[in-house]
Amino acid sequence: MFRSGTTLITKALGAHRDVVTVADPFFQMFKGFRNCITKNIDGLKQDFERPIDDYFCSSYFGELKSIYNSNFSIPLSGKELKDLINSMKPYVKFYFPELERDLNDLQAKTYRDLIINLLDMTYSKIGDEEKFIGFKNTFCEVFSFPLMNSDLKVKTLFIIRDPRAMLASQNKAKGSSYPILFALRHWRKSYACAIKSKIEHPNMCYLLKYEDFIMNPEKHSRLVCDFLGFKYDSGMIEFNNYSNNDGSQWNQNSSYGTASKINSEFIERWRTELDSEQIKLVENSCSPEMKALGYLSSSYESSSLTFPKFDIEVQDWIKPYIKRYELNGMNLEKETQRLNLLKQPLANITKEERQKFFLFDDDSFILNAFQLQSEER
Repeated sequence: MFRSGTTLITKALGAHRDVVTVADPFFQMFKGFRNCITKNIDGLKQDFERPIDDYFCSSYFGELKSIYNSNFSIPLSGKELKDLINSMKPYVKFYFPELERDLNDLQAKTYRDLIINLLDMTYSKIGDEEKFIGFKNTFCEVFSFPLMNSDLKVKTLFIIRDPRAMLASQNKAKGSSYPILFALRHWRKSYACAIKSKIEHPNMCYLLKYEDFIMNPEKHSRLVCDFLGFKYDSGMIEFNNYSNNDGSQWNQNSSYGTASKINSEFIERWRTELDSEQIKLVENSCSPEMKALGYLSSSYESSSLTFPKFDIEVQDWIKPYIKRYELNGMNLEKETQRLNLLKQPLANITKEERQKFFLFDDDSFILNAFQLQSEER
């Protein structure tokens, strides 16, 4: 999830002597895979530039189901590969410039081939075959399902942060904000994908709270290493070991300024960056998930929501799609309906309502995701 400390934790993992990591260069690969999925679903509007969806109350829910059931074996034609490489180049140039020239030599007949060959190219630039390799991308949690459905030897680390802090951080980033509902719904999607993945692939998924890592980096670095299957390296928590791909020193670029060490200074900054009405919106919109994660002591307290004002500058690329995320009466009704559903006995929530408001409809997911203890509340 964006603004959740994903880059910091990626750098910590990359400081391990047996690991190499890269951050964010392969986003368009996932988006291209999404587009291939969509074009094969009857009735879905073809718009290959649209954002990765959050799928709440979305006409693209069929896309989620198809991605969930896939395994990256979808074929790539020569033209599709060429178009995909061209779309990837700006991201690779910005995040991993050493790889940009090699993209022209990339060969792949399926998306599975594409992933393997991209990782091989990454090895050739910054690693060797004796090391583990990892990459991170925000907004792409849903693609953990086809990764785990494949025969690739992968593990997925989900990183999540208090949504109040996430929203405060993105609002502080001038000129690079997302619509408020876009941010909150993607946070909920990230959580839903993490819980669903943990239920179905418990040995392949790990959920790490950013705050836990910041407060006790050694403890949680050890736990992550145990999950990944290699020994802990104390260099993971030494900030001076965090480097850019070119070997230069990396410094954390927080919305609140730079930092040169792991510290908890900004964990509670949301309390002064958001006003009381903004905090109330986040807590009510995300209260079931926040309670399950330990960010709230109680939930479901409000029977209705209000949309306060936010003074943010939304990124230009998302403006054509902003209507779906406007703070208006229709979205207010949807958000209120979602909150009130979980006050009901689980058996009363229909399959359609579960998919529409929670993404996955099985009892085990609902019970685990929202920690419902019984049919009665």
